[in-house]
Amino acid sequence: MATVIFFGSPKNNNVFENKEEKSGKEEAVSEDFGIGREYLYQNSLEDHPNQWALLQFESPVYCNAGSMIICSKLDTDITANTCRLAFYGKVEHIVDYTKREELSKLKLYRIKEKEGSIDRIADEYTLIGKDLFKKETDMSLFVGLKIKKLSDGEIGVIECPFGKSGKFKVRFQSGNLQKEQSQGKLLLQYKRFYFTENKKLAQ
Repeated sequence: MATVIFFGSPKNNNVFENKEEKSGKEEAVSEDFGIGREYLYQNSLEDHPNQWALLQFESPVYCNAGSMIICSKLDTDITANTCRLAFYGKVEHIVDYTKREELSKLKLYRIKEKEGSIDRIADEYTLIGKDLFKKETDMSLFVGLKIKKLSDGEIGVIECPFGKSGKFKVRFQSGNLQKEQSQGKLLLQYKRFYFTENKKLAQ
């Protein structure tokens, strides 16, 4: 028996665009697996050339890299007249789950998102945001991350906390902020990596 995690190659490393992609719906060119590359978590098996599966077995299984394996759905009713084959594929890489440092080399991530609001416009370059973080949140983890203004898609950067209530400053390079834009939503998207104890966030 084994549990499975599916993952695949994102279109690019921009989390705002990756969130919108429809994996398996567009044409894609097959590529080789690389242990040092970043891969996007996927909810299920898809008809897509750039998808892989991480299998965690309940007990050790003897298998060489490059071997072909076939996986079956063991929770299927054995009396049902249906195919129990789930998928098949080639073993690309063998990971020892008992060694955390080895497992952490697999850069598998989910895209997480938070939605907040504009509190007010400070000047043409800076706005104050709210409703995104709790007052006890460690804001140092989010400083430097990009955030999107949903009204027009403009992207700014979180500069620093503002006060002690969870508010924060966002700076926009355009210098086009206006006082009448003091209402609206902000979207923060970032990568949350599996198999790592490093709390640093990335986009």
